[in-house]
Amino acid sequence: MQRMSIYAMPLTWLALLALVPLYGCGKHRIVARPSAKVALEPEYPLHIMAQRYNELMRYLSDVTGRRVEWLSSASSEGMIATIESRRPDIALVDPLHYVILKKACDAKLLLKVLLKPVSGVGKPKATMKGVIIAHADGGTPSLSEIEGSIVAVPSRQVLFGFVAQAKVCKDAGINLNTLRTVIERREDRVVASVAYGRAKFGFIREGTLELLSDTLDLSKVKVIHETRDYPNPCFICLPEVMKRRAGVIHELKEALLKLNQPLPEHRRILELAGWAGVTEAVDDKEYDVVRRLIDELNLPY
Repeated sequence: MQRMSIYAMPLTWLALLALVPLYGCGKHRIVARPSAKVALEPEYPLHIMAQRYNELMRYLSDVTGRRVEWLSSASSEGMIATIESRRPDIALVDPLHYVILKKACDAKLLLKVLLKPVSGVGKPKATMKGVIIAHADGGTPSLSEIEGSIVAVPSRQVLFGFVAQAKVCKDAGINLNTLRTVIERREDRVVASVAYGRAKFGFIREGTLELLSDTLDLSKVKVIHETRDYPNPCFICLPEVMKRRAGVIHELKEALLKLNQPLPEHRRILELAGWAGVTEAVDDKEYDVVRRLIDELNLPY
């Protein structure tokens, strides 16, 4: 019988060997690192998500000693399903998603992200805004022209890309039923749709245009309105996951809080993610403003 050299083994088998927890004898043992999973909102295309969060995942792996993976989905609706599956240990979510998951699964707040001002100058922000953009070719449309127009949105199930802007339109006397919304799934697609004139208006979060300025021609994209401030995205976990994985969640939370230490490598990770820091100072009552929006707009969440 012919013996196969390890160098001739398929890569698949070599990968499987790496997953064996403990094999061999003496000093020659293969040890698999325990894993942890962090879910992230699918805000942007994969390459931008990787630029923003790969360093963060490496940092979390180094600090916790775990193989930390990030999970996402193709849409915001899919993100909620991913979290409800109990696969992630923790998740960074849009405020509307927190409110939905609090109601459906009793989601627990862990941390809130602090954001850099869009201008880059000033104190860290615990709140952010949504933005209404328009295709401006020969003149900037007014908000009143949105009635009956095509409006690109990343989802109808996000605060900063639909619900906050819907409130602005309602307050301006616009019949929301006349908006011809097109769901683009990601914010970069919303901006592209408006830039190329496929949609006359678009709903995105503040900071998105600055992030995409090197990849899209924004000469025909104008901001015509901002929403009021709402609480920032937050890290959450589900109670069932907390019962099974309390130690893992504690490790991830403590590692994230250590990013506030003024070290060059921490500043780099925060800069890439677009954060100014993270804080434990977060309370469910902060998100009551989102619950009131849901009721006022009669949304089915």
